Amino acid sequence: MSHFLKHYGTTEGPLGLPMQDRQAFLLESILKALPPEDRALKHAVVAKAPTELLDGERADVSWISTEEIDRDREIVVSRGMNDAHFKLNPLVTLQHAYWRPPVGRSLWRKRVKDGPLVGIKAKTHFPPRPDDWTDDCWDPDTAFSLVKAGLLQGKSIGFIALKSHAPSSHEIAARPELAEVCRIIDEWLLIEYACVFLPANQSALVRQSARAPSSSPNRCYGRSASTSLCRSRRRRPLRRRSSSPSRRSRRSARSCAVTWSASTSRP
Repeated sequence: MSHFLKHYGTTEGPLGLPMQDRQAFLLESILKALPPEDRALKHAVVAKAPTELLDGERADVSWISTEEIDRDREIVVSRGMNDAHFKLNPLVTLQHAYWRPPVGRSLWRKRVKDGPLVGIKAKTHFPPRPDDWTDDCWDPDTAFSLVKAGLLQGKSIGFIALKSHAPSSHEIAARPELAEVCRIIDEWLLIEYACVFLPANQSALVRQSARAPSSSPNRCYGRSASTSLCRSRRRRPLRRRSSSPSRRSRRSARSCAVTWSASTSRP
């Protein structure tokens, strides 16, 4: 875990992610109760509406998950979110990069219904640079500037599926679009979320952004700095980011297979 920063915890958890000891123990107990095929970290990315800038604090309110069909042909049910693990240390990364300092802190996460759109919204606070910060770069400034500029529009969640089922014939008859769905994730454990540049669901975009007083232009990109986004480009990649298109397609194929019908009988 040498390439992970200690902000996120001093323990390498069951999924190879940095976390606090209490998070690791909680996650380990949950994973033991799951079938082997569900003991893996899944990701869903959302990006949708145009950014709205409001006066106020350095924060954004965004969709981090919606109940739309994602690119893995799955639906994540918002009522099924369990954030007990995440709220123990609710730090927000940039692109799930744990070798970089966190760019924000999640203040809350809740289910929201906005017309036909249903999902989870979260408020992310990008803290101001401390007076005693001596480095040229302050990563939350970079991330917040990109949000305000409309360049950092997505939010990506990492989660564990706790309970799921393949759409039944009755569900498909009521909602024909479910014929294209491999499975519906009824209950899930939120492990992490990140600000990301590219989306994987069609909808988690920043809906509200609180504008703070302008600061000096960010000069992180293209320069070397001791603890900034610039230097992090030279660090080793996360070990868990090994998913290739072929592996994703195999997982998708497995999730669509008849074996998922067995999940409907699980309590």
